[in-house]
Amino acid sequence: MKFWSVEEFNQFLKSSKGHIHYIVFSLAIYTGMRRGEILGLHWKDVDFERKELLVTQTANWTRSGLVIQRPKTNDSTRRVKLFQFILDDLQERYEQIQKHKFEYGDGYENNDLVCSTPTAVILSPRSRR
Repeated sequence: MKFWSVEEFNQFLKSSKGHIHYIVFSLAIYTGMRRGEILGLHWKDVDFERKELLVTQTANWTRSGLVIQRPKTNDSTRRVKLFQFILDDLQERYEQIQKHKFEYGDGYENNDLVCSTPTAVILSPRSRR
C-alpha cells in the first residue's frame, strides 16, 4: 500500500482550501476519523473550549439509502482531541455555513451537520462531488 508523504498531504490541503469539502479532508487527515464518522458529525459534538469532538454517530450507505446510526462498537464512540489549526478550520467552516443559511433562507435544511452541501443536505459517503 502506498501512502502520501507529509509534504503531499500538506500540498493537497493547501490546494483544496476553500473547497466545500475541505473540512472533510482536514478532519480525515489530522484526526484519523473514518468517512462515516466525519459525515455524521454534528456541531453539538464539537467543543471548541475543550479542543475536542465527540464521535457519537456515523453516516452509512445501505441498500435502502443513507442512514445515520450509532457506531458499531462502544469503543468507536470516543473523544478526539483537536489541534488549534483544526479548530481554526472548523471555525471557518462554521462561518461558511452561516453564510449559506443566509443565502439559501428557507431552502436551507438546518440539520446541525458539520459536513454538508451548501443547502445542508447530508453528503453521501459515495459522493464524488
